[in-house]
Amino acid sequence: MSVDADAAPLAPIPPARPLALPPLYATFIALQGLDVHSTLEGIHSGKAVEANPMLADMAASPAMLIAFKAGTTAAVIALCEQLRRNHHGTAAVFVMIGLNSAYAAVVAHNYEVVRR
Repeated sequence: MSVDADAAPLAPIPPARPLALPPLYATFIALQGLDVHSTLEGIHSGKAVEANPMLADMAASPAMLIAFKAGTTAAVIALCEQLRRNHHGTAAVFVMIGLNSAYAAVVAHNYEVVRR
């Protein structure tokens, strides 16, 4: 058997993606959409204001709020994928479970305010 000294080294194969991650990512994306919708509904109905001072100015512009949420959502998913590739797939799953739980509570609160 001969070895070609000029051959490029094989790239390491990243660990398999935990089965829970894709549905957690999808849920996170949906929750971000619901957060935007419920926030804008509350603001336009006059029943609510954006509670996060960092987002208050953005909430005045739906396009800016949507762009910000899309960017941060993509960044969160990219960071979890980086965790997974670095052999921390379980940590990525727990991060997504925590974030989804937090945003589910935020969305539920937002819609409760809009329904009043």
